[in-house]
Amino acid sequence: MVISTLFLFAFGTDSWPVLACLWAIVPAIGIAMFAGAPMPRIVPEGTATMRFADLSKKPVFYLMFLMMLCAGAAEQGMSQWASAFAESGLGETKVIGDLAGPAAFALMMGLSRTIYGVLGHRLNLSLCIDRPARRSRYVTDMQKPRTRRGLTMVAPNGVDPLT
Repeated sequence: MVISTLFLFAFGTDSWPVLACLWAIVPAIGIAMFAGAPMPRIVPEGTATMRFADLSKKPVFYLMFLMMLCAGAAEQGMSQWASAFAESGLGETKVIGDLAGPAAFALMMGLSRTIYGVLGHRLNLSLCIDRPARRSRYVTDMQKPRTRRGLTMVAPNGVDPLT
């Protein structure tokens, strides 16, 4: 990220195709190095392996593929939003916004994954997932209390939905 920003700052934004070609060298080197690496067998002895043709016949494969695609798109969207927010909302320059936005997002993502890795065995996942989801639905429904769902979600919580 820093290298790309500095490259574009030094050579101008019109040189982005050159930058893309330079970054394409990195995975090409990785593929070449990985191709010659010995791969241990990860399937236990006596267990049948699944071919890709068999895997592609399972609907759950496409569901998991779609979920991974959406997760990557969500991370990319969040990273780009953080950059745009740093530029427009905080009034920073494009160079600072492009560095600070994604860097802050990556830092928080890494921090949250590290915390969960260390403390995850002590966390009750249903509380971590269910309560924030209920809270977000509650806030959303508070904004539209005259709908039937808004009344049914808000009224049991002791809040007058008509005020």
